[in-house]
Amino acid sequence: MLIHILSNKGIKRIVSFFFSLMASIIIAASVSCQGDSNGTAEIQGSDDLKITSVSVTTFTASVTGTFKGLDKVEIALGRNGVLYCEKSDNADAIFKSWQDGNNPQECKVYENRNGFDGESFSGTIKGLYPETEYSFCLFSQGQDGQRKISSAFSCTTAKFTAEIKTVGISKLLYYESSLSGSISMDSKDATCCKYGIVVTGTLDGEDTTIKYYWTGDDYCEVFDVKVKTIPGMEYSYFAFIEYTDHDGKNVQKKGETLGFRAKNLEQMAVDLDLPSGIKWAECDLGEQEFQNLRPTKGYAWGCTISVHGTEHSFLNDNEYQWWDSDKKQIIDIGDEISGTQYDAAHVILGGKWRMPTADDFTELVNQCDVSLKTGEKNEYNYNTRTVTFTGKNGNIICFAKCNYTRDGWWTSTLKVVTKPDGSVVSNPYYFDLPQDQHAVNNIRNNYLSLHGQKMENPIRPVWDPSM
Repeated sequence: MLIHILSNKGIKRIVSFFFSLMASIIIAASVSCQGDSNGTAEIQGSDDLKITSVSVTTFTASVTGTFKGLDKVEIALGRNGVLYCEKSDNADAIFKSWQDGNNPQECKVYENRNGFDGESFSGTIKGLYPETEYSFCLFSQGQDGQRKISSAFSCTTAKFTAEIKTVGISKLLYYESSLSGSISMDSKDATCCKYGIVVTGTLDGEDTTIKYYWTGDDYCEVFDVKVKTIPGMEYSYFAFIEYTDHDGKNVQKKGETLGFRAKNLEQMAVDLDLPSGIKWAECDLGEQEFQNLRPTKGYAWGCTISVHGTEHSFLNDNEYQWWDSDKKQIIDIGDEISGTQYDAAHVILGGKWRMPTADDFTELVNQCDVSLKTGEKNEYNYNTRTVTFTGKNGNIICFAKCNYTRDGWWTSTLKVVTKPDGSVVSNPYYFDLPQDQHAVNNIRNNYLSLHGQKMENPIRPVWDPSM
């Protein structure tokens, strides 16, 4: 379940947040009614039809009973089920009118052929009103139109009471967050009311409200909902249950309203106490937290849209944005694209965010302690390796990859080489992880490689205070 919350001014970039909502909603327990002592019948029902029990909740009534003397034709072609109406509407007279061949408006008809064997009957009537007395009787209408009814049986639906407790926000991420909690109610009532959460965001004095509903068919006491927000935007939320009362008005029971602010993008930046003053993102572009067991989103060099997402991919010529189909060559967009319109990190995150240059990676490997961890397996059973960079202040960032994923992380720097024959070869640098401890020890001598621009590699953004 995913909620998209965008401002009225059409902001497109969204950052997700995780928060936890614990709700406990207590609905009055179901009530069982037995025998005719709950109501006085003015009509004598057929002995062939008999209600044996009626069990009610706030919005439903489950009726069981028996039929006698029905032949196969009546079962297959006739009508069999329950008549019901509000007791205050003079139920006995209404049922008698139906038996005499009329169809009074106040009389509701419930038919359930599923599993009916001609003798034992059970069915659940939905959409009743809380705290309302209803009368019920079984009915049978043969192929010849003759109608039979049982003696009347009355019950009062339960009172609707709800106590909703909101606990707070447990986790906030950058692009996607989880709203979790619990709603407790009779599963039958869940099919007759609306329930969920309401989230309101405020930006530049304007409110945007999203109401998210669950349906009865999806009812689960414990829920977990993913919600998207705009970074830095203030929000409030509450859980609710909504139903229609006897007068046709919507009644809403809601929990406490809590407020929070979505994370600012600057919170993604990790200060490693580097001489340049730049800070490195804790996760790859397009992610909300560091991922060490699966591949992250990749971008072709100079492109701001990921074509194949997290798949290991090398774009075809016609898929690459900067391919000149007439000249059959890559268009020259410059040998340093950091902070430009071709920089995916700068375009997507904005502000002071940009792609790292080759020099930025040089500073990273020379100014930080480096350690390697191997042996973990991801969900596809591929081995992974994780390299941790620890700054002089003790802060860390990590890079991780699976054995089958991309070559490494793009830099914004292109290496241009002129061959003896005068032809020019251009390939961007990328940062690759060392394979073993020996490579870690030698990382300062071998950490950048070259690859074609059409490879979709991940990008680790940097935050540059000088921008």
